[in-house]
Amino acid sequence: MRRRRSYHASESAHEVSTTAWMVTFSDLLTLLLTFFVLRISMGVIDAEAMYEFMHQERRSAASRSEAITKELVDRLTLLLGEPQPDAVSNVLHYPQEIDLEPGKDSSKLALGGGTFHSGSRQLSEDAAKAVKLIGRAILHKDVQVQIAGHTDNLPINSAEFPSNWELSAARAITVASLMIESGVKPEAISAVGYADTVPLASNETPEGRHQNRRVEIIIKPTRIEQDQHSSELK
Repeated sequence: MRRRRSYHASESAHEVSTTAWMVTFSDLLTLLLTFFVLRISMGVIDAEAMYEFMHQERRSAASRSEAITKELVDRLTLLLGEPQPDAVSNVLHYPQEIDLEPGKDSSKLALGGGTFHSGSRQLSEDAAKAVKLIGRAILHKDVQVQIAGHTDNLPINSAEFPSNWELSAARAITVASLMIESGVKPEAISAVGYADTVPLASNETPEGRHQNRRVEIIIKPTRIEQDQHSSELK
Protein backbone atom coordinates (compact mmCIF):
# COMPACT_ATOMS: atom_id res chain seq x y z
CA MET A 1 0.00 0.00 0.00
CA ARG A 2 2.83 2.40 0.79
CA ARG A 3 4.46 1.70 -2.52
CA ARG A 4 1.18 2.35 -4.32
CA ARG A 5 0.75 5.69 -2.55
CA SER A 6 4.32 6.58 -3.37
CA TYR A 7 3.77 5.73 -7.03
CA HIS A 8 0.60 7.82 -7.29
CA ALA A 9 2.28 10.74 -5.55
CA SER A 10 5.22 10.60 -7.98
CA GLU A 11 2.90 10.40 -10.97
CA SER A 12 0.89 13.42 -9.76
CA ALA A 13 4.04 15.50 -9.25
CA HIS A 14 5.22 14.62 -12.76
CA GLU A 15 1.91 15.76 -14.27
CA VAL A 16 2.09 19.08 -12.40
CA SER A 17 5.70 19.64 -13.56
CA THR A 18 4.80 18.85 -17.18
CA THR A 19 1.80 21.18 -17.11
CA ALA A 20 3.88 24.05 -15.67
CA TRP A 21 6.54 23.60 -18.36
CA MET A 22 3.96 23.64 -21.16
CA VAL A 23 2.35 26.81 -19.79
CA THR A 24 5.72 28.56 -19.63
CA PHE A 25 6.63 27.42 -23.14
CA SER A 26 3.24 28.54 -24.46
CA ASP A 27 3.74 31.98 -22.92
CA LEU A 28 7.16 32.22 -24.54
CA LEU A 29 5.78 31.35 -27.97
CA THR A 30 3.02 33.92 -27.54
CA LEU A 31 5.53 36.61 -26.64
CA LEU A 32 7.76 35.70 -29.60
CA LEU A 33 4.80 35.78 -31.98
CA THR A 34 3.73 39.18 -30.64
CA PHE A 35 7.26 40.51 -31.00
CA PHE A 36 7.58 39.43 -34.65
CA VAL A 37 4.13 40.76 -35.56
CA LEU A 38 5.01 44.14 -34.07
CA ARG A 39 8.43 44.11 -35.72
CA ILE A 40 6.99 43.38 -39.15
CA SER A 41 4.32 46.06 -38.79
CA MET A 42 6.95 48.59 -37.69
CA GLY A 43 9.13 47.59 -40.64
CA VAL A 44 6.28 48.34 -43.06
CA ILE A 45 5.76 51.75 -41.47
CA ASP A 46 9.50 52.49 -41.57
CA ALA A 47 9.74 51.44 -45.22
CA GLU A 48 6.85 53.72 -46.19
CA ALA A 49 8.33 56.62 -44.22
CA MET A 50 11.76 56.02 -45.74
CA TYR A 51 10.28 55.90 -49.25
CA GLU A 52 8.50 59.21 -48.71
CA PHE A 53 11.59 60.78 -47.12
CA MET A 54 13.78 59.74 -50.06
CA HIS A 55 11.34 61.28 -52.54
CA GLN A 56 11.15 64.49 -50.54
CA GLU A 57 14.93 64.66 -50.33
CA ARG A 58 15.27 64.04 -54.07
CA ARG A 59 12.84 66.87 -54.81
CA SER A 60 14.68 69.11 -52.36
CA ALA A 61 18.07 68.33 -53.93
CA ALA A 62 16.69 68.99 -57.42
CA SER A 63 15.24 72.31 -56.28
CA ARG A 64 18.54 73.36 -54.69
CA SER A 65 20.42 72.29 -57.82
CA GLU A 66 18.15 74.45 -60.00
CA ALA A 67 18.72 77.45 -57.72
CA ILE A 68 22.51 76.97 -57.85
CA THR A 69 22.44 76.61 -61.65
CA LYS A 70 20.42 79.80 -62.04
CA GLU A 71 22.89 81.73 -59.89
CA LEU A 72 25.82 80.33 -61.87
CA VAL A 73 24.19 81.30 -65.15
CA ASP A 74 23.54 84.86 -63.93
CA ARG A 75 27.08 85.35 -62.60
CA LEU A 76 28.86 83.79 -65.56
CA THR A 77 26.74 85.85 -67.95
CA LEU A 78 27.73 89.06 -66.15
CA LEU A 79 31.41 88.07 -66.30
CA LEU A 80 31.68 86.43 -69.72
CA GLY A 81 28.66 87.60 -71.70
CA GLU A 82 25.59 85.82 -73.02
CA PRO A 83 26.00 82.06 -73.55
CA GLN A 84 25.14 80.21 -76.73
CA PRO A 85 22.71 77.32 -76.05
CA ASP A 86 23.65 74.08 -77.73
CA ALA A 87 21.09 73.01 -80.31
CA VAL A 88 21.43 69.32 -79.43
CA SER A 89 22.35 69.09 -75.76
CA ASN A 90 21.44 71.13 -72.70
CA VAL A 91 24.85 72.81 -72.57
CA LEU A 92 25.38 76.57 -72.43
CA HIS A 93 28.55 77.65 -74.25
CA TYR A 94 30.23 80.73 -72.80
CA PRO A 95 33.15 82.61 -74.36
CA GLN A 96 36.68 81.55 -73.40
CA GLU A 97 35.72 77.85 -73.70
CA ILE A 98 33.64 77.64 -70.53
CA ASP A 99 30.53 75.46 -70.70
CA LEU A 100 27.72 74.99 -68.20
CA GLU A 101 25.54 71.88 -68.28
CA PRO A 102 22.54 72.06 -65.95
CA GLY A 103 21.42 68.71 -64.55
CA LYS A 104 18.57 67.41 -62.47
CA ASP A 105 20.69 66.78 -59.37
CA SER A 106 23.89 68.67 -60.21
CA SER A 107 25.52 71.30 -62.38
CA LYS A 108 28.62 70.62 -64.47
CA LEU A 109 31.05 73.25 -65.68
CA ALA A 110 33.75 72.41 -68.19
CA LEU A 111 36.88 74.46 -68.72
CA GLY A 112 38.06 73.69 -72.25
CA GLY A 113 41.58 73.14 -73.53
CA GLY A 114 42.10 76.83 -74.22
CA THR A 115 41.62 77.77 -70.59
CA PHE A 116 45.03 76.30 -69.68
CA HIS A 117 48.40 77.20 -71.12
CA SER A 118 49.87 74.35 -73.16
CA GLY A 119 51.62 71.76 -71.00
CA SER A 120 50.99 73.90 -67.92
CA ARG A 121 48.75 73.86 -64.86
CA GLN A 122 48.26 77.64 -65.11
CA LEU A 123 44.79 78.89 -65.99
CA SER A 124 44.14 81.76 -68.37
CA GLU A 125 43.17 85.02 -66.69
CA ASP A 126 39.50 84.83 -67.72
CA ALA A 127 39.21 81.20 -66.65
CA ALA A 128 40.75 81.95 -63.25
CA LYS A 129 38.22 84.76 -62.74
CA ALA A 130 35.40 82.40 -63.70
CA VAL A 131 36.58 79.74 -61.24
CA LYS A 132 36.77 82.26 -58.40
CA LEU A 133 33.30 83.53 -59.32
CA ILE A 134 31.98 79.97 -59.22
CA GLY A 135 33.50 79.56 -55.77
CA ARG A 136 31.80 82.72 -54.51
CA ALA A 137 28.48 81.62 -56.01
CA ILE A 138 28.43 78.43 -53.91
CA LEU A 139 30.18 79.89 -50.87
CA HIS A 140 27.27 79.64 -48.42
CA LYS A 141 25.55 76.63 -49.94
CA ASP A 142 25.70 73.00 -48.79
CA VAL A 143 27.36 71.41 -51.80
CA GLN A 144 30.00 68.89 -52.76
CA VAL A 145 32.37 69.88 -55.56
CA GLN A 146 34.06 67.19 -57.65
CA ILE A 147 36.85 68.42 -59.93
CA ALA A 148 38.25 66.17 -62.66
CA GLY A 149 41.21 66.91 -64.91
CA HIS A 150 41.48 65.35 -68.39
CA THR A 151 44.11 65.45 -71.16
CA ASP A 152 44.51 64.24 -74.73
CA ASN A 153 46.67 61.21 -75.53
CA LEU A 154 49.79 63.08 -76.62
CA PRO A 155 52.57 62.11 -74.20
CA ILE A 156 54.23 64.67 -71.95
CA ASN A 157 57.51 64.18 -70.15
CA SER A 158 58.72 67.30 -68.39
CA ALA A 159 60.48 67.87 -65.09
CA GLU A 160 57.17 68.95 -63.52
CA PHE A 161 54.89 66.47 -65.27
CA PRO A 162 56.40 63.05 -66.07
CA SER A 163 53.08 62.00 -67.66
CA ASN A 164 49.54 63.14 -68.42
CA TRP A 165 48.43 61.71 -65.07
CA GLU A 166 50.41 64.35 -63.17
CA LEU A 167 49.31 67.10 -65.57
CA SER A 168 45.59 66.30 -65.31
CA ALA A 169 45.76 66.01 -61.52
CA ALA A 170 47.72 69.27 -61.22
CA ARG A 171 45.13 71.15 -63.28
CA ALA A 172 42.31 69.79 -61.14
CA ILE A 173 44.20 70.81 -58.00
CA THR A 174 44.77 74.31 -59.43
CA VAL A 175 41.02 74.75 -59.87
CA ALA A 176 40.38 73.36 -56.39
CA SER A 177 42.91 75.77 -54.88
CA LEU A 178 41.27 78.77 -56.56
CA MET A 179 37.87 77.76 -55.22
CA ILE A 180 39.30 77.34 -51.72
CA GLU A 181 40.85 80.82 -52.03
CA SER A 182 37.32 82.05 -52.79
CA GLY A 183 36.14 80.68 -49.45
CA VAL A 184 34.80 77.22 -50.33
CA LYS A 185 35.50 74.76 -47.53
CA PRO A 186 38.31 72.32 -48.42
CA GLU A 187 36.30 69.38 -47.08
CA ALA A 188 33.61 70.12 -49.68
CA ILE A 189 36.05 69.68 -52.58
CA SER A 190 37.69 66.66 -54.17
CA ALA A 191 40.12 66.71 -57.09
CA VAL A 192 41.29 63.87 -59.34
CA GLY A 193 43.19 63.42 -62.59
CA TYR A 194 42.10 61.00 -65.31
CA ALA A 195 44.82 61.73 -67.91
CA ASP A 196 43.50 60.58 -71.33
CA THR A 197 41.32 57.70 -70.06
CA VAL A 198 37.93 59.48 -70.46
CA PRO A 199 37.98 61.16 -73.90
CA LEU A 200 34.98 63.06 -75.26
CA ALA A 201 36.13 62.82 -78.86
CA SER A 202 38.66 61.00 -81.00
CA ASN A 203 42.29 61.81 -80.33
CA GLU A 204 43.07 61.29 -84.02
CA THR A 205 42.36 64.93 -84.89
CA PRO A 206 43.58 68.24 -83.43
CA GLU A 207 39.95 69.25 -82.83
CA GLY A 208 39.24 66.06 -80.93
CA ARG A 209 42.36 66.38 -78.80
CA HIS A 210 41.47 69.98 -78.01
CA GLN A 211 38.01 68.86 -76.89
CA ASN A 212 39.49 66.17 -74.65
CA ARG A 213 41.75 68.64 -72.82
CA ARG A 214 39.45 69.94 -70.10
CA VAL A 215 38.71 70.26 -66.41
CA GLU A 216 35.19 69.42 -65.27
CA ILE A 217 33.61 70.87 -62.12
CA ILE A 218 30.56 69.01 -60.85
CA ILE A 219 28.55 70.78 -58.14
CA LYS A 220 26.06 68.68 -56.18
CA PRO A 221 23.84 69.81 -53.32
CA THR A 222 24.65 67.66 -50.31
CA ARG A 223 21.96 65.25 -49.15
CA ILE A 224 20.66 65.79 -45.64
CA GLU A 225 22.18 63.26 -43.28
CA GLN A 226 19.89 60.44 -42.27
CA ASP A 227 20.46 60.89 -38.55
CA GLN A 228 19.20 64.47 -38.70
CA HIS A 229 15.80 63.18 -39.79
CA SER A 230 15.54 60.01 -37.72
CA SER A 231 12.81 61.57 -35.62
CA GLU A 232 10.69 62.16 -38.73
CA LEU A 233 10.84 58.47 -39.62
CA LYS A 234 9.54 57.24 -36.27
